[in-house]
Amino acid sequence: MREIIKQTLTEKGIILTDQDCDLLIERWKLIQQLKNGLKTEETDIGLVFNAGSDVYE
Repeated sequence: MREIIKQTLTEKGIILTDQDCDLLIERWKLIQQLKNGLKTEETDIGLVFNAGSDVYE
């Protein structure tokens, strides 16, 4: 997994240290655990910040 990540990001111009790669892998595993723990059919969830989209009337 490590080599695939490094190769893919290097092709996109992103250089990772071994420590960065380890952190990225751990966070990916955490995200997958959280995703697998959802009890809903809607597991394609994203957080988006829309500046100025709040309306207070």
